[in-house]
Amino acid sequence: MVLSDPHWLIRHASLASTNSWALDHLDALDHGTVVYTPQQTAGRGQHGRIWHSPQGVVTCSFIIDVRQASAAQLSLVAGLAVADTINDRAKAAAIATRCQLKWPNDVMLGEAKVAGILCEGRSTRSPLLRVVVGLGCNLSPDIESLALGENAMPASSLHAHGIHAGDELGFIAAVRDLLLQGAALLNHGRWQALLERIRQHDYLFGSYIHIIDGQRHFQGYAAGIDDHGHLLLTQPDGGHLTVSGGRIQLPAIPQEG
Repeated sequence: MVLSDPHWLIRHASLASTNSWALDHLDALDHGTVVYTPQQTAGRGQHGRIWHSPQGVVTCSFIIDVRQASAAQLSLVAGLAVADTINDRAKAAAIATRCQLKWPNDVMLGEAKVAGILCEGRSTRSPLLRVVVGLGCNLSPDIESLALGENAMPASSLHAHGIHAGDELGFIAAVRDLLLQGAALLNHGRWQALLERIRQHDYLFGSYIHIIDGQRHFQGYAAGIDDHGHLLLTQPDGGHLTVSGGRIQLPAIPQEG
């Protein structure tokens, strides 16, 4: 017996990018729809990076309607949904390793990245913003096949940590359920409840980091996530910055003096 796909899933045998396809068809898609392909050939990550998707990497895009005032927080909420999905599977296998969130859009296992989020939105006539939440998650790829670029975070997979993700659609469905729950909390003004849990998963807290934001460069100690979802940075001279975007490099070496 061949089971049909769930009503919320749009499956393609191959796509250049699930996010690009979703953006091109956004007006025809509903909140909660997932665009999925087992073969993504030109995926995109943050800051124009290429997201490599060999066999064993799950790639999909979730369509989420969120209040415009909360849209900037959706990437962290999506990361939390992915981390919780992975942690549930690790707990079921009695594996102590737990996922953390590397602000603003990466999911880490140990010191390596296992998933990335890319949110791209479009205004609508309603108070809501329709956002395409792209996910790439390393379930069981050959890490050597990921062809990581210069300055990229080390990569790992669930399989490398002994975590069995199950079939791809089951994994996607679990992430979708948690992401829809998170979006509902955002839309009902419950961001603070989510923020408390996000802070518990803060991978960067206490680390000395280098932030590149266009032509601007900052260094300092990550001091947590503020009430709006921005990164707090304590600089070497004792000054404080609130960072709303940029590319983070680890590790950075503290400046002397």
